[in-house]
Order: sequence, then C-alpha cells, then structure tokens
Amino acid sequence: MGNRYFIEVTCPNCSYHDDDVYYAPTCGFLHWHCPYCKGIVDLEKLTGIKDTSNDLLRNVIERMMELDEQEKGPLL
Repeated sequence: MGNRYFIEVTCPNCSYHDDDVYYAPTCGFLHWHCPYCKGIVDLEKLTGIKDTSNDLLRNVIERMMELDEQEKGPLL
C-alpha cells in the first residue's frame, strides 16, 4: 500500500474550498472534482507529490538481493 494524503484544495475556477480531499497516487486517486462547478484539479501538479513508493520498494528489493548474493552467491 502506498502513501495517502488528506489535503485542502481551493478550486481555481470558482474558489470553492474543500478541506478534506483524498490524494493517493498509488491507488489512482490523482484528481479532485469540484462539486460546485465540476472543475478538475490535478493533485500531483497542485501538491508536487509524485508517486515514488514503487521506486522505493524496487530499490529495497534490489538492495536485499545484492546483500543476499554477497552472502550466498548468485540467486537462481
């Protein structure tokens, strides 16, 4: 499971404010739809938070495999 955020968003089109917006990039929650004017806000662009959890997990697994290889020899 990746990172999840609860953030505040103000619609750039109509200024509607929502203080309970869910942003979870690894789960596909990437946009907020304004309930007032139906505008769409790109939450990644707004927050600057990118989905990096998969890269982090991949790096951890690769490092574990390297350490295992150093101890036991190449994995089959």
